[in-house]
Amino acid sequence: MIKSLCLPIDPSARAKIPGTKLVRIRDTETHLIETHAVSIGEGEVLHLELLRSIKMPKGDFLVARVQEPGEEGKAYWSFREERFVGLGKVHFDPEIKEHFILLINNKPDPRRPVIERIISLTDLPRTTRSKMGEAGDIVYVGGKFDLLKLLQVKERIARELKIGYVVTKSEQSLREAMRKRQVDQEAELKSQQAAAAQARHEAREVYKQKILSRPTITVWTAKGEKRWGIPVVGDDWKLFRNNFGVVLVEQYPTNPIVPIEAFFVEKTQGGRCGKRNAKPVTFERPVRQTAEAQPAYQFKGGFLINKDGQDIFVLEADKTNFDLMIKSGMNNDTLVALEGDPDKDGRRQVHQFGSDGVRVIGMYQPL
Repeated sequence: MIKSLCLPIDPSARAKIPGTKLVRIRDTETHLIETHAVSIGEGEVLHLELLRSIKMPKGDFLVARVQEPGEEGKAYWSFREERFVGLGKVHFDPEIKEHFILLINNKPDPRRPVIERIISLTDLPRTTRSKMGEAGDIVYVGGKFDLLKLLQVKERIARELKIGYVVTKSEQSLREAMRKRQVDQEAELKSQQAAAAQARHEAREVYKQKILSRPTITVWTAKGEKRWGIPVVGDDWKLFRNNFGVVLVEQYPTNPIVPIEAFFVEKTQGGRCGKRNAKPVTFERPVRQTAEAQPAYQFKGGFLINKDGQDIFVLEADKTNFDLMIKSGMNNDTLVALEGDPDKDGRRQVHQFGSDGVRVIGMYQPL
């Protein structure tokens, strides 16, 4: 394999091309001439005639001719017929395991050669030599390596050999056409995706309106809190705006409808969707206890606190009565403090008995 076009080659060495077999040596007074056999698949073999001038003992072997085996074998390619000003070399590409003829322009500066064209040996028996475009670029058509694939191989080989390469006008036109085709395909894909997204949006809106046409149902929490909303199933509630009230049911429509929970849709600016104030519900309204049935609580008195700029009275109860209030489900927003000593700052912990249960609202200084 040619690693660099500037490296000297041992004048006593014969041509070394991976994947070929030396079958004949025919030296003359002016040139070293070798014939190498190369397999191109499916039992086909081509013979490469390589030569090197006696006057250039450090030069490379150049390819002069490609033909079928034998003296009278059919010629598929010759450097002379190319009428190319430069060098012709055979290169084995290990990435795709194929041999190519490289037509290299080493003028005007031999130290900065460039690959102008490449020809696939595998394709030679099956291609036709033609001219393409207004520039009349020489191409071989009909093989497995079309112009675009050959350009890609040319670029890769040039990087491997660390030399330049030329993009012909035909290759440039093809590259631009392929780029335009890719842009058109991407635009078409985006258009199809947008149309599909629009269709999904419209279908979602139709389904949403169908849900909104359902009659509102009224349900109750275990503590007697009245709730109402549109019945929804599964994740259908995610279709609706922030603060929209819904009642999640097992199925709809069905008879009877079985409610599960009632809540408000909560949507954040970040796009997250959740449930607010969700409570298990039924259609049965709990029976409220009469005043006579309310347990009698014993309070130890109370004290005033200032909450949000208002003076509010807080009842004081011992642990027994405090637990009784919790057990009976007192939910009238009464403020209660457990009997005991204040903290080091003289503050007392205050609880509120509301519809959501008992909760600590903070530490307050008695007035």
